[in-house]
Amino acid sequence: MKHFWDIELLHKPGERPTYTSPGYYVLDVILETVSEKSYAELLEENIFDPLGMKNTHVHNNRTIHKNMATGYQKGLEGYALAGIEEESTRLAAGNILSTVKDLYRFQKILDFVGDNILSEKNKKMLLEPHSPNFSLAGLTMSVPYNDGKDKMTFIRAGGSSYGFRALMDRIIEKDALIAKAVSKYRRFQSIGAQSPQPLWNEELLYHIEEFHNLLDGRLKEFPCILGSHLGPRV
Repeated sequence: MKHFWDIELLHKPGERPTYTSPGYYVLDVILETVSEKSYAELLEENIFDPLGMKNTHVHNNRTIHKNMATGYQKGLEGYALAGIEEESTRLAAGNILSTVKDLYRFQKILDFVGDNILSEKNKKMLLEPHSPNFSLAGLTMSVPYNDGKDKMTFIRAGGSSYGFRALMDRIIEKDALIAKAVSKYRRFQSIGAQSPQPLWNEELLYHIEEFHNLLDGRLKEFPCILGSHLGPRV
């Protein structure tokens, strides 16, 4: 912390969002010191296990995961295998390994109803915008439609690692989810635009009540590294 505690702040707290990995490093140290448990243990016990996220883990470059997707990046002569990122330095600033099905299980808590993960009070603190277009859960956008008579509120979280990229949009009013994971690194286009064509891709756009019909094996799960942004939000 000596490297940055005397540095002048870019703006006043709460004025606007600024992403900072060291901020999550400090949070990680606080959590592990108080609980006397590792960051991975805390996530497993308090989020992943209660939500049934059996294919979501803190990645460590050593554990073998079944059906793990291979990451690609575009090279000079086509696609090549992406490099391996050293995950031990990420701490609480990323390195979450997951699938789109588990993202569905996670996003169910992104509403204002208290549950076994967060109380109603804490959810309000998490989801209500603290600065324009941002809440503690991520980018929060209000999109008008029907000639401005109605609106849809998107809570967006995304992340990336070498060869992988993931994006999740939770639509509050419609009780719906858009989740996307690709095994090549490329920025996603905006919702409504033509989607990129990845080497491997899973997309979901289902009303949550209909999603249960998909849990019969018709969709395959391939773990994909979500990277820097989704991890801290979790």
